[in-house]
Amino acid sequence: MKKILLILLLILLVGCNVESNVNYEIKYNETLNKYNNFNEFHKYYVKGIIEYNAGETNQHIARYNYQLQSINYDNSELNEAYEYCVVARDLFSISNNYYQKGIAYFNKSFDVSNKEQKIIIKKYIQISNSAIEMNWNLYESCEYTESAIIYFYNEDYAAGNLRIEEGNKKIREHDRIIITHNKNMKELEVLLE
Repeated sequence: MKKILLILLLILLVGCNVESNVNYEIKYNETLNKYNNFNEFHKYYVKGIIEYNAGETNQHIARYNYQLQSINYDNSELNEAYEYCVVARDLFSISNNYYQKGIAYFNKSFDVSNKEQKIIIKKYIQISNSAIEMNWNLYESCEYTESAIIYFYNEDYAAGNLRIEEGNKKIREHDRIIITHNKNMKELEVLLE
């Protein structure tokens, strides 16, 4: 009888251990999957943030050069205005490349993110897309200003003024987009708090 009780006890213990090992293994795999998803998400998310920040930095420097172009143009210092346009255009283009890379990483992180993370990622993508649009509008405004300056030097003021008006249309488009852009920036700040 003692042998039977011992065998039953062993079966129970082994059975419990097998069950708890299975449960442990399931929990371990679940935790590992969450951790891997966490790592996968953050790997792409952090890369997206780095590219986004580089885009923002270049955008700020481009805007500074754009403002200097505008000041010089208003002061009839056309050579300087032209040079600042060229620099601003290059920086707007570089900024857009960074934003586009950031969007690619954000999209990868989106695929392995949870519900709350998806909301934040969508907001970064919206902001990046509007920043790209704003950059292209100012980029094109610079192109119009550059060509206007060339017309002015050739004393074709009518053609130069037409180019300036086309550039002003791009500025108005930029100003229209920036309203939504700034709203999205404020919403992102709230989400990140």
